[in-house]
Amino acid sequence: MVVRTRTLPPSAPAPAPAEEPSKIEGLLLHYRPAWNAESQSVNTLHFRAYTPEGLSVTDDEAAALDSATALDMMRAGLKAFAELRATQLPILFCLPVPVGCFTMQALGDAQKLIAALPRDDRLGYLRLDMRRLPRVNPEKLVALRELFRSHVRGVSFPINPFTSTDSMLALDHVSYLADVTRDAAASDDEMFEALRHLKYRAGARAVAVTGLRTRGHLAKAVAVGVAEVSGPALLGESRHMLERVQRLPRESLMTAM
Repeated sequence: MVVRTRTLPPSAPAPAPAEEPSKIEGLLLHYRPAWNAESQSVNTLHFRAYTPEGLSVTDDEAAALDSATALDMMRAGLKAFAELRATQLPILFCLPVPVGCFTMQALGDAQKLIAALPRDDRLGYLRLDMRRLPRVNPEKLVALRELFRSHVRGVSFPINPFTSTDSMLALDHVSYLADVTRDAAASDDEMFEALRHLKYRAGARAVAVTGLRTRGHLAKAVAVGVAEVSGPALLGESRHMLERVQRLPRESLMTAM
């Protein structure tokens, strides 16, 4: 298999596409590319869903989302994942699971949908990002992790680098996804310290950062050694999936420092 690569210059974020995005049950479906530190390339893709008003249904609790629509969203994401695997590109696909929107039965249905995928595909290239978590004790988070962990490459939990809790950081066999979309007002130094401290407390568990809006914040995230970065400061979202793995050396992301 030949992987097409190219080097991206450290330019401004790509503009949003003008065409109408894909829809399902009134939701707008997009894809957010992410850079991976290990491969130093854009080889990760986050599945995203929005209301017509622009609210993220997986991140914003103000967005109404019932169990049936959440399952439909997952089916759409898994269909996209299957299409991506058909290209044989080595791209990690990150599917959000809005836990707080599911009934217990629907969570079991979601597990069955994932388990029905080809084993090599899901174990090699599918990560589940737990979103909209209810306030529960660590034992229930462990149970949630175990519901999916054996079926996919990895499971991540959301964490706030500015207000992270010890109970969340006590989980093993997971990675963490920090969404800093609402922290754009933080200075570069404040972002650096928050992410550095989070990475230290996470230990061997990988930390990904999404929602980075400024080149300074992006550079600081890369500088502290997080495993993955994404957001408008890297590349804009699109209604289309990646067509190639894009080589992007670490140094080109740190020019804002």
